[in-house]
Order: sequence, then structure tokens, then C-alpha cells
Amino acid sequence: MNVVIERCAGLDVHKKTVVACVRTPEGGRGKLRSRETRTFTTAMKGLEALRAWLGSHGVTDVAMESTGVYWRPVYAVLEGDFRLLLVNARHVKHVPGRKTDVRDSEWIAQLLECGLLKGSFVPPPEIRDLRDLTRLRKTLVEDRTAQVNRVGKILELANVKLASVVSDIMGVTGRRILDAMIDGEEDSKVLANLTRGSLRGEAQRTRRSGSRPDPGPPSVRAAAASGPDRRAVTPDRQAGHADRRGDGRPFRGGARPPGEHSGCRASVGRGDSRGDW
Repeated sequence: MNVVIERCAGLDVHKKTVVACVRTPEGGRGKLRSRETRTFTTAMKGLEALRAWLGSHGVTDVAMESTGVYWRPVYAVLEGDFRLLLVNARHVKHVPGRKTDVRDSEWIAQLLECGLLKGSFVPPPEIRDLRDLTRLRKTLVEDRTAQVNRVGKILELANVKLASVVSDIMGVTGRRILDAMIDGEEDSKVLANLTRGSLRGEAQRTRRSGSRPDPGPPSVRAAAASGPDRRAVTPDRQAGHADRRGDGRPFRGGARPPGEHSGCRASVGRGDSRGDW
């Protein structure tokens, strides 16, 4: 094969090490090529030593496979000093002519010097940073949406029809109502008064409807049947409310039965109009 690049290097990037192979012309002997292979660590000192070693051989072009995210620190250190080529591992694998006993770095260097590698698009550093930022934001938004949907599912299982009154349970009104329920408030009139604007009339109509709520799945019905009467004030409940409102640590002294949490006690499966909240 014809040599296109006289001084080049191929890198085989791993998590902890980088195997580099340099191919240069062998002095005074025509088309003969010499190669030298060394291994460096992926720590900053190791990458700086790799850059200096490549520079001492007069390397102008460097190729590496896009292995996970391990290539990115190597690319950042060598960027600006060499012409870098990031190649797809599948493309390297399917180029014919490779022998089984050839190292990956040596094979990449051979393909690079003959111009047989096709590089992937790597944007400038500023665009790469912007990509990371936007992808992180997208992930955080998706995580938040999943958590909001989880809260809505829990409220529906407990037959708390908050989503029927407010369009966004994590909006201003929804958060005020949820905060009040967490603090132990159970009176639907008080919860309805926490709404704002046009939602206040909708909440009052829902509270006056008095329709029998859906008893829910068997697990929720069992939790409701095993819990105490929501209107019965016992010393244990008074102590539990004091704990929550005092030091702010919920459920101190042990976990409560599923049907005893505020906002979903025994309202499931009963005709009490306050169960709509």
C-alpha cells in the first residue's frame, strides 16, 4: 500500500492506559518503515508524556478509536499539537488485510499512514461544552418529569384527586396543598382554601360533589381497612403529629402502617366527601 502520511501514530485507548504506536520512515533505506510502541497511563502526567513522545518523533497525524468516553481526555491533551482523527471502531474492524497477531494501535497506525481511515465529526471545544450542558439539562428535565408522574400516581392510588383540580400538581397551588398534607392537614375545607384564582371555585365544587371514591386496587383497600379511623384522635396520632411539626423528622420511632399516612388514611373506599382530597 502507498504511504500517504510519513510520520503518524495510532492510539489504542483504554480506561487506565493508552497504547501508542509510531510509524516513521526508516532512514536511508527507501520505502522501509520503522515502528515503535509504548504504553502510557491515562493520568495527566502520562498523557503529557505521550504528547512529548509523539512530538520527539516528529508525528504530524494521530488516529484513535472512539472508545466510550475514554478518548475525550486524550483528545483534549493532544488537540492543537497534532492533526487528530477520531475513527469508528466498527470501520477499523471491517477494513480488510489485518493479521491476527497485530496490535490494535499498530493496525490503526498502518491504516492511517495509507489514508484508509474515515474520521468522525468532532466539534470545537466550545460546542462540545455546550453539548454536554444541553444534554445534562435534558436528563435533569426527564428525571423531574418522571418524579412528578410518580407523585401523581401515588396520589391516585390513595384516591387523592389533586390532579382533577389543578393542571399542574407541582405548581403553586399544588405545592401548597401537598405541603399542607405533609404537615398533617386533613380537612378538605382548609385544603380547598389554599387554591388560588379560578381554582378556588373548582375545588369547592369538587368538595361538595360527595361522590363515592373508587376503592382502588386491593393493596390500597387493604391498607385502608387496616388503618385507624381518620377522624379518631388518639395519643399515638397526636405524638406523631408533634414529631413531624417539631423536629421535622417524619415517622420517628418506626415506620407507620401504609394506611396511616396523612392524606390517605381510610378515605379510600369510604363515602366521606373529604376523601376527594
